[in-house]
Amino acid sequence: MKHSKQVPLELVTAQSQDFEDFILADEDVPVVSALKSRLPDFSYVWGAPGTGKTHVLNACRHWHERQTTKVMMVAAEQMKTVPIENVLPTDLALLLVDDVNVLAGNRADETLAFNLYNHCKANGISLIYSASISPRSKDWCLPDLRSRLNAGQILPLTVLAGEKALALFERQLVDKGITFDAAVLPYVEKHLSRDYPSLCQLLKTIETETLKEKHRLTVPLLKKINLSGL
Repeated sequence: MKHSKQVPLELVTAQSQDFEDFILADEDVPVVSALKSRLPDFSYVWGAPGTGKTHVLNACRHWHERQTTKVMMVAAEQMKTVPIENVLPTDLALLLVDDVNVLAGNRADETLAFNLYNHCKANGISLIYSASISPRSKDWCLPDLRSRLNAGQILPLTVLAGEKALALFERQLVDKGITFDAAVLPYVEKHLSRDYPSLCQLLKTIETETLKEKHRLTVPLLKKINLSGL
């Protein structure tokens, strides 16, 4: 493996980067256990948008770094412009590639994922891909790649909903410095969708509107926000 200084990688980071910061659906407990364990050659973490794939990969990265494992995490989009296998550190033990679904449907791009898979396997590097589509999805057009995606450890993430989704929503309001009236959360719980992807979209709108209004979030302000589809 060669280490090139000519094409630097933009490493993926996130504000919350530990498993302790991740509010889990009950069904996701085995996923975290698997990522904390000794990893196989290949794992595929997947779930709908808003299931926390990037957070989970960051948490996995930090967990294994604390075990003194040499880890790198990159966004799959970079694979279109950077020859990833040519810029990996020689002592790399674990590579995490986020949002590999951006390569799906294009044979040339999928070949990049196929080649990186083979490179990691040949060089003893554990590889984890995350995606918003199943490894069995018909979006994957390269049969050899689909075969390899399904040959490893498949770890599906569940859409967070109900009380846990509302708890995450509340915590992110606080993390973003958005002050809110006590009546806001009961209103959200009673009147709006409580799956986390919907709440995540709501949070983005709230962040914009509270900056525009320059005051705390109240139920009247919440009612003014365009809640179409929530």
